[in-house]
Amino acid sequence: SNVSNIQLGAEDELPQDAGPKKRALITNKDLKLIFDDDAESITISHSGGAEIVLDSSGLTLKFGDSVKLVLSSSGIDMVDGAFTVTS
Repeated sequence: SNVSNIQLGAEDELPQDAGPKKRALITNKDLKLIFDDDAESITISHSGGAEIVLDSSGLTLKFGDSVKLVLSSSGIDMVDGAFTVTS
């Protein structure tokens, strides 16, 4: 994918995942980089289901609905509590 295929979107023609306080870079293959001022987060996602979210609570790595790893100031959590390491 090249730069000319990335949707930046002006305020009046925003990509689907964007809004007034949310900007998105989306390629033709649905690879996404989303900056959300309201949620104070940055999301990187792949059309195959992988996702990385960086926000004020920490870093979340997901693949689909079944695999999730959360790194935060309170520790590490895998698969919604199946494995937890606290700081």
